[in-house]
Amino acid sequence: MISKSACVFILAYVPLLTGCGGSNDGAAPSAPRLSSLSPSSIAINAGFFSPQDFGVSQKIAANQGYATDGTHNFLFSTEKIVETDSQWRVIYTNSAPFSGMNIKLAHVGDGEVSGGKIYAPLACPTQEGCSPEAVAIGVYSADAAGLPLEQWVDITSSGCDGSGIAVGPNNTLYVSSFFVNPNVLCLYDATTLESKGTLTLSTPIPRVQGISFDAASRRFAVSADNAARTIGYIYFVSLDGEVVGPAYTVPQTGELEGLDFTQGYIGYVIQPFDYVYFLYSIEVTGSDFDQASQVEVDGAAQQTTYENGELLETIVPASSLHEFGQVQVTVLNPAPGSGTSSALPFTATQSD
Repeated sequence: MISKSACVFILAYVPLLTGCGGSNDGAAPSAPRLSSLSPSSIAINAGFFSPQDFGVSQKIAANQGYATDGTHNFLFSTEKIVETDSQWRVIYTNSAPFSGMNIKLAHVGDGEVSGGKIYAPLACPTQEGCSPEAVAIGVYSADAAGLPLEQWVDITSSGCDGSGIAVGPNNTLYVSSFFVNPNVLCLYDATTLESKGTLTLSTPIPRVQGISFDAASRRFAVSADNAARTIGYIYFVSLDGEVVGPAYTVPQTGELEGLDFTQGYIGYVIQPFDYVYFLYSIEVTGSDFDQASQVEVDGAAQQTTYENGELLETIVPASSLHEFGQVQVTVLNPAPGSGTSSALPFTATQSD
């Protein structure tokens, strides 16, 4: 696994710190300087958070993945797709997502929502006792009672087993694999569902659980876990297949499932707890960062990955902010460095 950009993480409930020691390029230590945050603010629907736990959803039923259009939430379980309002109240349910298809399917993966449509990977994998194996893409209405199936295609021969799906640029669907092929994403036209080939990943990502695309940063977030289901990972993947990470690591007692990155923040699900945890991604630019630099939020050191002397990246769990408003971001060069930078504000606001 490789890391091409610097990432800092404030983990919901489980803070982890990373970063390699050593000064930048052997130069004498100097005080870090912080010049900008990108973005410097981000908005999220306040109803997405539990009244008891800021930055974490209410208890929900979703054991495969999560998606949102910024107003409504979409929950993916093994044999069900559910749409809720911003307060997690159920609006529509499709309890027979495989109905109308002429191949045997038994598993809904991590879907995505775009343009009033729900795109879901569907499978009947041999690893779960299916014979023959089958994989499909299902397209459902996100605006009609019952979330009815509008279109589907059999992609069993694709070489991807359909663990997750993302809607990327140029009207392209990106389909990932959990078991079959950790080296590629399979590409499809989002309108016709015709194959557009594959995208080779610079580093294989085994056990992919979900994938989602953020148009602002023009990259994918990808969730995966280890075989023991004790550690979950989030990677970033560029449009040319360059893998960064794992950029986020979280200990767990079940699978790290699917995620959403379409709104500029990440929402992800962990089994068996059935909550959505929300994270904010921020690029930190400045100067005189070194490999031991740590990003701090309101004085608390965060998990940091170093890119170079001018760039770090932070993913801030909303739960660490405790409430909507402003926090102060600084960069610390620990000993034998030279202290803490001046602060810049980051603001979490409520969307309409």
